[in-house]
Amino acid sequence: MEEVYRAVLTIVVSAILFAVMGSLFHWFTVHESQAGLLYRYGKFVRTLSAGRHRAFGTGYSLDKVDMRQLSQVVGNQEVPTKDGVPVKVSLVVRFAVSDPYLFRSKAIDPYTELHQAVQIALREVVIGMTVEDLVENRTNLAEPIIANCKEKATEVGLELQSVAVRDVILGGGIKTAMADIVKAQYEGRGALERARAEAATMRSLANTARMLDEQPALAQLRLLQAIESGKATVVIGDAAVMPKAK
Repeated sequence: MEEVYRAVLTIVVSAILFAVMGSLFHWFTVHESQAGLLYRYGKFVRTLSAGRHRAFGTGYSLDKVDMRQLSQVVGNQEVPTKDGVPVKVSLVVRFAVSDPYLFRSKAIDPYTELHQAVQIALREVVIGMTVEDLVENRTNLAEPIIANCKEKATEVGLELQSVAVRDVILGGGIKTAMADIVKAQYEGRGALERARAEAATMRSLANTARMLDEQPALAQLRLLQAIESGKATVVIGDAAVMPKAK
């Protein structure tokens, strides 16, 4: 009887120990495109990658951070250019979390911090350009903006991946003036091309006249060609020579 009692007691104690030990193990699952921040009693322990993780003890908590790329529209603020023309420029900014711990610990709203940094950088770049340079070289805005915002993005755990200009909006009067300039430029180019064509034609006629003057036989040959083609009326003296119908 005593042996049975001991066996039952051993089983009970083992079950209790197993339950206690099991309660001290915690399993955490981090999905793909996420990073996990493991805390114990509010203090950061380590960063967990995607997968299943186990921790022994109590007081653990997990904070999951989405690592996927995000995009945001920045701009539509009115900024004066170097020549004093007010314009509105909007950008499409793409970024992603590069350091989950900094992303959670350095700023309450890292996205707002980056948004404001891009706005300031955009303003500084636009102020240093004329409106004509801005319109013609709008694709060159991205590089200086990224360079100016890279440090700030890193401070809050973000990586600024790309910046693209979406819109450059000019005032009504400036837009009309720019359109007139472009129209005048194209009209000038058209007039120049017409003048070049006329000059080429005159040079060709002058060369032909000089050749006919130097070699009269060419004029006779050209006359015979005209008669042969049937597309000309040749007048010799008082009579007209009509080409024969074929």
